[in-house]
Amino acid sequence: MRLTFEPIGNSWTIFLAVAGMCLAALFVPIRAGSIPPHRQRFLRVFRAVSLVLLLLALLRPSLILLKRERHSGVVLFLVDNSRSMQVMDGPNGSSRFEHVRQILKAHASALSALSTALEVRAYTFGRELMPIQLTNGESLLSHPPEQPESALAWSLEEALRREAGRRVVSIILLTDGAQRVTGTRDVPVHGIATQLQQQQIPVLSVLLGEPRGMGRFSDISVDSLRAPAAAVVDDEVVVSTTIHVEGYQGRQIPVELWLESPAQGQPLCSATVDVTSVSQACAVQLPFVPKTPGEFKLVVRVPTQPGETIALNNSRATILRVTKGRVRVLIVDSFPPRPELGFLRRALTLGTQLEIDILTLDPKGIPSQLGAFHRCLTEREYQAVILGNIPSWIVDKNDWEMLCRKVTEGMGLLMIGGMWSFGPGGYADTPLAEILPVRMSHLEIQRPDEPPRTDVHIPGPVKVRPTSEGTSHPMIDIRELGQQNQMIWDRLPALDGANKFDSLKPAAQVLLETSERQPVLVYQPAGKGRVAALAVDSTWRWALAGYPEFFRLFWRTIVTFLANKDLVREGRVWIDLAERVYRPNSPVDFFVGHDLPEDKGRLEFSAQLQQTKQIVALEPRSGERGFRGTVPSPTAPGDYTVLVQVRQQDKLLEEATARFLVVEEDIELGNPAADPTLLQLLATATGGEVVRPEEFGRLLNRLSQQAAQMEATLEVRQPLWDRWPWLTTVLCLVSLEWFFRRRWGLV
Repeated sequence: MRLTFEPIGNSWTIFLAVAGMCLAALFVPIRAGSIPPHRQRFLRVFRAVSLVLLLLALLRPSLILLKRERHSGVVLFLVDNSRSMQVMDGPNGSSRFEHVRQILKAHASALSALSTALEVRAYTFGRELMPIQLTNGESLLSHPPEQPESALAWSLEEALRREAGRRVVSIILLTDGAQRVTGTRDVPVHGIATQLQQQQIPVLSVLLGEPRGMGRFSDISVDSLRAPAAAVVDDEVVVSTTIHVEGYQGRQIPVELWLESPAQGQPLCSATVDVTSVSQACAVQLPFVPKTPGEFKLVVRVPTQPGETIALNNSRATILRVTKGRVRVLIVDSFPPRPELGFLRRALTLGTQLEIDILTLDPKGIPSQLGAFHRCLTEREYQAVILGNIPSWIVDKNDWEMLCRKVTEGMGLLMIGGMWSFGPGGYADTPLAEILPVRMSHLEIQRPDEPPRTDVHIPGPVKVRPTSEGTSHPMIDIRELGQQNQMIWDRLPALDGANKFDSLKPAAQVLLETSERQPVLVYQPAGKGRVAALAVDSTWRWALAGYPEFFRLFWRTIVTFLANKDLVREGRVWIDLAERVYRPNSPVDFFVGHDLPEDKGRLEFSAQLQQTKQIVALEPRSGERGFRGTVPSPTAPGDYTVLVQVRQQDKLLEEATARFLVVEEDIELGNPAADPTLLQLLATATGGEVVRPEEFGRLLNRLSQQAAQMEATLEVRQPLWDRWPWLTTVLCLVSLEWFFRRRWGLV
């Protein structure tokens, strides 16, 4: 305890000046002749005491008391309650969850000691953050971990929000370290690490489970499955999959391909993976030959191996469509052949689904070549025809009429750009003008002896991109590439030039365009067939620029669409699903097409989900004979079938079905290995550390020692001058002096 003074204005000069004035006031003479000397001395004493008290108030005296206090603080325990805590890679084959219970039970006394020094609060976290009572280790966790996600960063952020206003001393995490979460709770770890660093809250993590690559975590997972969108009976189909093997070094792991499922299906083929390292990703090819048409569920499966940590990620499935026969395509181009023809031939003949015939016609009109073209139209059945740089006037008009008739009956037709394609080739005066989606004029004819006309040709370079309608159109939507489609379109090189389409027909759909919004790929139906106009003839530059696979898939997608082989078409009604594998709560979009005549009465279409008998609404689709429908988001995983029925005057005419899978991808058990990387990042940023479970006791002891050192000496200031006794004394003295002065006749 000590006495301190703080003069008013923190200036001793001011105080001394005031004290001098008070001293001068003390010696101001009293009218001596009016009262006796003893009364004068009495009044001077009153005045002197009052001035002393006022001067002391100007000094503002205070007593400083020293007091020792212990700082209050909170220790937060966050225990992982996600499904990955079920993995049995703990001591003696116990689960991570059971290991946590054992740790807390073994250190119950240390936890009790810590709770006497600091406030201990605990939560479990997964997708949600739930408070729990931390009384002893045995009763901490009573329910098994079932949370489908582990939102670690979000849980730290939410815990700090709930503990706002309390001094958090430290956070202790008991987790496998992995953050597996989707949606809005996928919070970046760096953000919460910076927040903890600013608040000086260290994160102390207890790592549970074994990380990949350590040799102690044993697991096999089917990471990916790729199969063609469609296949042909008696043609080989190759299913590609990637298997991740952890902890089976020196072993041979079997991989099986099943039709439907191992429980009720039949094996198609198998392969063996030789594991040469502790952690290894293996690409596996599984070939088989389908014997019947239809839609089939394919399952890639790895049998559960001895000692495997989790077996729920050992399989993956998809749906394969199998058609009856090959797609036969006729390509007709000018002689000598252009570079596009060579690249196109190699792209379409790769594989067995397409059978390609190529015919080159000399622009001079050689009779033998024209006779071969006539025989192709009359003697062979083609599902699609591609017309190149052919002047229309060298082909007999009857052959053009025959080609148009076959297109309206169901054959596909594609005309590609060239010097003598479309209007420059004189097609405005042929029957093809009725079915092509672009309008042409006989004034556009390009003579062989004149340079390219700028009014009918677009000079290069020409950058091509999909339109908003073309992005999802099945004619150019390459499903094998998925989300990479748009990225590749942005990177493709420009082309040499294009034919100019000045006018389009009302039903035409523009799927590709130039940067200046000039149409490049235009499509429209023609009767039962499909017709498209492609204004360019130098897409081979895409293959040379490093995109040969995109070039191949681009042309195969166009040809199979025009040939009506993009769907399994065993009847006159078909269903086209946007995808075949969905996650729960994802809407399923589909298209219903048909080639039924409508001249004998109104057709009534209905659709339902067979498993639930739920009716699905159908809406007409503009530009095509068909309907668009959406199955409400299925919530339960399983195998689903859409059934479409067509009735006419209450009579069932046709029906079609399409299968799809709803697969719940368990992000917790799909890759359940422990991940110390995230925990180490938190420790480095906040000044904490990552320890193994056997070091948990040391963490508790360290926190207890820190709590004992959290006592501090506080200075408690007690002012003496601004209290009521002091003020009362001054007022009493001044009042008494005034009273006596008045009584003695001095006032």
